[in-house]
Amino acid sequence: MGQINKCLKWLFVIFNSIFGIIGCVIIGVARYGISVGAEANDIWMVFLFGGGVAAISFLGVYGAVKQNTCALRTFAVFLGIGMVLYVISGLYVASKRSEILEAVSKLMSKEELQTLQAAYKLECCGNMDYTDWGPDVPTSCDCASADQVNSKCQLQEVKTYWGLEQKQIYKEPCVPYISHLVNTSINALIGISFGFALVAFIGMVMALVMVCQIKATDEDYEGYRTPPYHGVQTSHCV
Repeated sequence: MGQINKCLKWLFVIFNSIFGIIGCVIIGVARYGISVGAEANDIWMVFLFGGGVAAISFLGVYGAVKQNTCALRTFAVFLGIGMVLYVISGLYVASKRSEILEAVSKLMSKEELQTLQAAYKLECCGNMDYTDWGPDVPTSCDCASADQVNSKCQLQEVKTYWGLEQKQIYKEPCVPYISHLVNTSINALIGISFGFALVAFIGMVMALVMVCQIKATDEDYEGYRTPPYHGVQTSHCV
């Protein structure tokens, strides 16, 4: 059997073991989600993703430890497919950036913004300014106590149950605030997609290099093998 460079082999094993553990953790999170009654379809997608990551990673570990070229080639094929899918997903998200930002930049009603602010703790007020709501500024615009000491807040006269009074409300308008959050999320998704594609490419190259090392040493062994024994020729004296 061929011989793999030891440093490459154990680096590859550690590399895949880490991803195998990550896959198992994802499976554990999915199982916990199922137990607390999370949305079944979403959880099963997470479960399958974690299982796929773990299975492919441990396939790579097996191929390296056993120096099995079939397992290593299969591992490389899966990573090649994953790399292409990650690149496509990253390019797709990048191509939809302007469309997504245009959709979130539309003005929203007070009720829609209040719902978003309550759900995601958005530190903003109004579409383009707190005056969008007139004097009747909703409580979702109120600054949290921790934020009142920094530049996120402004003191303004707003309508309350007791009449007009001065309150600390968030300074930043919600449309630019939400657009910035969405744009940051898009950048993160693109970075994650291309980051995973790079990791998949590195893993695929390492697997193929080990396959080449195994084949090369097998061929060398065949070339230097002792010729077959055909018996000892003897001469007879006349």
